[in-house]
Amino acid sequence: MMMHSARDSGIFLSGFDAVAGDQDLIRVLGKHDAANAWRESILKYSWSCRNNFIVGICFKQWMRLVWKFKHCIDWKEYSFRVGFVSCLSIINSCLSTIEFIIFGNKIRQTIQEVSRNSDKEHPVFILGHPRSGTTLLHNLISFDSDQFYICNTFCAGFPSSFLWFESIGKVLLSRLIDTKRPMDNMKLSFELPQEDEIATSVMSGGISPYFCLPFMRNHEDFHDFFSFNSSTTSKESRETWTQSFLELYSKLKLRSQRNASAQTSCLPGSNEKKRALLKSPVHTSRIQLLLQMFPNAQFIYIHRNPYEVYASAKHMAVTTYPYVYLSVPTEETVDEFIFKQYEILWNDYFRDREMILSSNKRALIEISYSELCHDPMSSISKIYEYFGWNPWSPEFRTKLEDIVCTELRSYKKNEFQTHPREISDEISRRWNDSILQLGYEFCS
Repeated sequence: MMMHSARDSGIFLSGFDAVAGDQDLIRVLGKHDAANAWRESILKYSWSCRNNFIVGICFKQWMRLVWKFKHCIDWKEYSFRVGFVSCLSIINSCLSTIEFIIFGNKIRQTIQEVSRNSDKEHPVFILGHPRSGTTLLHNLISFDSDQFYICNTFCAGFPSSFLWFESIGKVLLSRLIDTKRPMDNMKLSFELPQEDEIATSVMSGGISPYFCLPFMRNHEDFHDFFSFNSSTTSKESRETWTQSFLELYSKLKLRSQRNASAQTSCLPGSNEKKRALLKSPVHTSRIQLLLQMFPNAQFIYIHRNPYEVYASAKHMAVTTYPYVYLSVPTEETVDEFIFKQYEILWNDYFRDREMILSSNKRALIEISYSELCHDPMSSISKIYEYFGWNPWSPEFRTKLEDIVCTELRSYKKNEFQTHPREISDEISRRWNDSILQLGYEFCS
């Protein structure tokens, strides 16, 4: 097996960002002062209304969630955030009612059609741990709009009303997101591809691992929602998530059909050839469930050096998670969440991986982040050839070449400090299996 060094991707990303409150900070300030510094670094975002994936939730789902976790919320620190989301949830419910009046019958028909002909659906799911390159891969393939339709940031953020409200909402709600992602400075806009799980998480009323973030101190309460295969997962939770995902999938398909019919240059029936291109890291645990829903689904798994993944995940926890917290976690709690999430995703993926690879279907391909960064064009071409997708259109090739030659070459990755030895040892111990199976080297 090919061995991947921690330096494969050009920059040695094996450590914390300087603001992450790491062991060096503890040695300088002492444990008590370091804990206070960590807490203050979180609470400075407590009045922010931006970059919060919960804002698309409807009132009934939100009230159930608040009631269930009322004793877990730090009310003194986050009353404003709870109130802000509550106000938006009322608006979302009104917008959702309008969508139901306009599109309710069509949505139900599309859901029935998708359920009845699930073997004719060929969605593509991009899998991988958070901070492994899933966003980059998703963005690049999404430029092939002749073959794929996506869940964009607006659809993910406001899943209950986007069929009628999208064009208006993109203008009215533009201040709710930054122009760049807080954790990596990649472009962010309502037009760009986004994680469909953001939508499903609020549509289902919090039946998603994504709600580990607002309730980080209680993140274990949401672990059953990674694969929905645990013996402790309720049938009701699984069915609620499945129905929410199916509704979102059907609405995205309906949106794609409507957009295609609005384009006069679009040939009749051409949209029938399009397939959904979806990306959410938590789907890495759900191959079994997704294949039950869509027997002909295809999967792209992208992996990255685990030491780099930890460094980038910790940076994301510091720069992004505070926008959604409803309780203040300790740094130890966040660290444990990062470790545990990786373990869950890897163990579930490795369990299901052999099932797909041993079948006759070409349903799964694996690529590395370093490979994608080094030669994006060849990596994308390799995926297309493996699955036998249609050849690149001239428009797609031009877009891909343009993005590779301009934005990707000028993009500056985050640089991190070196891991404290105890963190490197913990990564080597807890993520041992993935390091070995994916062919990476242990950090010495």
